[in-house]
Amino acid sequence: MPSVNWVLIYCTSCGERRKIAPERVYELRKMGELEWTQPRALECPIPTCKGRMLSAPEYGEPLLVAQGFWPMSSDAEWMA
Repeated sequence: MPSVNWVLIYCTSCGERRKIAPERVYELRKMGELEWTQPRALECPIPTCKGRMLSAPEYGEPLLVAQGFWPMSSDAEWMA
């Protein structure tokens, strides 16, 4: 499996798109022995914008996770 060399991010205000290293987008959080990644708050690099940069959803990534909804096909329900 190939390694991820970059993450696509976009500005919510001006729509500027950039590719940056995953280490700059996500930070590792620890609670006891559990570890998970959390996105960092990034600011748009354009001086006139200064909007919020978010990572673009990857192909197949669920978009409504924050609402507790995970759409899945019937052939993948057995994995839930």
